[in-house]
Amino acid sequence: MAGYYARKIVNNIISLFIFVTALFFIAQVMIPHDFTAQFVLMMNRVEREALREELGLNLPLWQQYLYWLGKLLRGDLGISFTGSPISEMLKSVIPPTLLIFLLGTVVAFLIGLWLGKLTAWKGPGLLSGAATFGAVALYTSFPPWLAFLMIYFFVRKFALFPPILRKKPLDVLTRQSMAIGGVSVYQVINRMLIALLLIVLVLWGVSKLVEKRRRKSVHPLLFVGLVLVLWVVSWYGMNLEEVVFEIVKMAFIPMVTYVLLSLGETMMITQTSMQDTMREEYVVTARAKGLSDSVVRDKHAVRNAIIPVLSRLVVSLPYLLTGIVIIENAVQWPGMGSLLFLSLYKQDMPVVMALLLIVGVISMIARFALDVISLVLDPRLRDRTFLIRQEQKALTRRV
Repeated sequence: MAGYYARKIVNNIISLFIFVTALFFIAQVMIPHDFTAQFVLMMNRVEREALREELGLNLPLWQQYLYWLGKLLRGDLGISFTGSPISEMLKSVIPPTLLIFLLGTVVAFLIGLWLGKLTAWKGPGLLSGAATFGAVALYTSFPPWLAFLMIYFFVRKFALFPPILRKKPLDVLTRQSMAIGGVSVYQVINRMLIALLLIVLVLWGVSKLVEKRRRKSVHPLLFVGLVLVLWVVSWYGMNLEEVVFEIVKMAFIPMVTYVLLSLGETMMITQTSMQDTMREEYVVTARAKGLSDSVVRDKHAVRNAIIPVLSRLVVSLPYLLTGIVIIENAVQWPGMGSLLFLSLYKQDMPVVMALLLIVGVISMIARFALDVISLVLDPRLRDRTFLIRQEQKALTRRV
């Protein structure tokens, strides 16, 4: 398996290299002017040429690419045309985006999977039809329209959450977070995400031990409930609960909008995958043994039906990131989306390329994680991999 994973990592790195190379040249071709075009009314021609030379924009395109790629291989994302280090700029936009993207993707996946398996198992009916119609309607909604709809109901109509349609909404919490814990609000978000990850890993390990000793798995609802409770407890343990609750309130609108836009696809793919899986022989055999519907559905059908759903989720990650970019810009959430739109407007290509590189890295990590999860969930894939390896060894001996 080590060789299999190594090949996958190499293939993903090659794909990432092709991705960023194509993006670099496509972006340069599609944007007709460079960064200095916005100063045409403030600088004369000589001053603009001097600025172009200072930024390296006067070099041939291939030299700009090699210069950018060399710095990237050294781990240097470069300097924005505005003079700010890109790495410092990313430190303030990645945490808010990850908060919405990671949590929203997990919540949308769990809800979509749950609705998909229930509606597919029950078959055609009023509930299935209504759920499918709602999923299609949400999935095809225009992100800014849905975001403004959420703002109208939850902020203006019922006043349940604070408005975030203002510049840099998280900066208002910076003084409070610095006074309480001596950290910025973006560092608070990082701590929240790290605490959530550790809690999930620990509880997952405990659940596996319980399942191994008692031959009984932990109920998913109990697992999710424990994760949420311990996560909230961790906020109090860090003595940052006031700041965290304010962050959660501000993140509610973009997160709910993102979840509603994302769960529809997961639900529909789960329905289709479940309908195919329910006709498999092992499902029919499990029913013939007298197992309950819930056991057959959750232990046999869903376990194999989830693999195509995960595959589609990984393929859709770049599109989901695009959706969250639009949502962030619509509600002015200070994440990668807002910075990307601003950088495109200013034609600040080093920042644009750095943000698109992050999208590629996230997709690469997700694809590798999918390979690992697929091998864990489906033993047939492990056997197939073993057979392929044996066939390759046999061909090598013949040669």
